[in-house]
Amino acid sequence: MSKTLQKNDKNGHKLQNSAEESDIRLVLVATNDCCLKCEYCIVPKSHDFMSWETLKKSTDFLFTSKKKNLQIHFFGGEPLMMPFDLMKKVIVYAKLKAQRCGKNVNFMISTNGIPLNSEKIRFFSKFGVRLEFSIDGGPETQNHNRPQKGLQKASYHLVIKHLPETIKAGVPLHASAVITPSRARALVDDFLHLVNNLKFKEVFLMVACGLIWTDKDIEVFRNKLRELKPIYLKLLKERQIILYNIYEWLPPFRINTEVVIDTDGRVYPACCVVFLGDEKTKRKFVLGHIDKVAEEQKNTADDICKKRLSNDFGMRILIEGKALETNIKAGDAMTDFVKDLSEAVKKNPKLYGIYSRKEQKFEQI
Repeated sequence: MSKTLQKNDKNGHKLQNSAEESDIRLVLVATNDCCLKCEYCIVPKSHDFMSWETLKKSTDFLFTSKKKNLQIHFFGGEPLMMPFDLMKKVIVYAKLKAQRCGKNVNFMISTNGIPLNSEKIRFFSKFGVRLEFSIDGGPETQNHNRPQKGLQKASYHLVIKHLPETIKAGVPLHASAVITPSRARALVDDFLHLVNNLKFKEVFLMVACGLIWTDKDIEVFRNKLRELKPIYLKLLKERQIILYNIYEWLPPFRINTEVVIDTDGRVYPACCVVFLGDEKTKRKFVLGHIDKVAEEQKNTADDICKKRLSNDFGMRILIEGKALETNIKAGDAMTDFVKDLSEAVKKNPKLYGIYSRKEQKFEQI
């Protein structure tokens, strides 16, 4: 993980620049629509989705970067609810453009998996599209945290329906599991369910933002993390199960601070700003509109990327009051776990070798 340098712009916004060279990632909020009603979701729901014109201009803008390795990350809402022909069109367009420009472009989709079908799975396999599979654990945790919208609340059976086919097709994927205060007690069982029952080889653990964590919740969370450590190290040694947190963890917890294009084409320095409910506050962070930004030759993707918000500042925009205070404590628990785990991995040549061999792949995520 790169260290970051923070400074303020003329409007008082905290900015983040990488102290090291890194790849550039553009997040496309394909739609704010979704088929679930997650306990911790902050996304204001609408049925809008990104137009082809905005998708194309955003892709063209990404290619103004001087970086060789680029990534397009489809986000939402549930991005697979947008017309699939549009998603296929922009992926093929970006691949052809990368070939002409001598660059590499990778794709990632954050999805709950429900809209998957055989056609989409074949396409993702063909183009190496990585799926960030949002699933929080076993049936009890998943159904509690991430219910359906209607009277039928259970979602677990829908989320895992196409998972075996996805894995069999060789689609690159990892689980993104959110830990909530009410389900922290099930952390170890949920992690084991993901790797043993659902056969995930790569997992990222997230701390739920915006929910109140009591001191008791955090104590339970820390105890479960301590319990998970030897179990995970055994899984790493025997089955090379990768815990993605060791590669990327921005304390006190991870906030997406990449350059983001909203469904309407407005450009933002972080996802947390896009999802603000207060439009007046949200407008303060608009970096421009993709129609104009893309036309102004002086504004390249690299220039805009320098205006990303720091992880710390993004968190403080998103969360306020008691929730902020307790979320920091919960995030610190995860940070301590990651640091402890990282040290254990570094001290064991065999375990460190597993992560080292996979490092290049994860740099492209």
